[in-house]
Amino acid sequence: KNIDGIDLDIEEFTSLENVIMLINKIKTDFGSKFIISMAPVQNSLEYDIPGMGGFIYKDLYKKIGDKIDYFNVQSYYDYSLNSYEKIINNDYPINKLIMGSISNQDFSTIIMELKKIINKYPNFAGAYNWEYYNSPPNKLNPGLWSYYINNTINDI
Repeated sequence: KNIDGIDLDIEEFTSLENVIMLINKIKTDFGSKFIISMAPVQNSLEYDIPGMGGFIYKDLYKKIGDKIDYFNVQSYYDYSLNSYEKIINNDYPINKLIMGSISNQDFSTIIMELKKIINKYPNFAGAYNWEYYNSPPNKLNPGLWSYYINNTINDI
């Protein structure tokens, strides 16, 4: 099976120019249909402050946003409609925002906030969890996370 994309989670300091060069090189090497996602921490999208990589995502987005397919937003402890709207109000498109939670966040709150987001923004792009092996609601069966999230998104 072919690889059709890459998620760039840049957590060490680099320049904006290096990130642009990397993304352009990936698109040149793998083609325009190769998916590129990025994994910024939510507050770097809410407030245009440098992310963990030391660059401002808004500057990156303004220069080559058409080459970034998704932002896998790392919502550390603020997986909420409020946070999602701050990012949207900061001119990031809904169809490029995938809301992510770490596995030790309160799962009932995530479901409640996810419902609010979907009810207000039906074209919501999706949700993910990092540290999936340790996913709520049952760490012995991480597949339940997918089951409940899918049911919430699809209102089953």
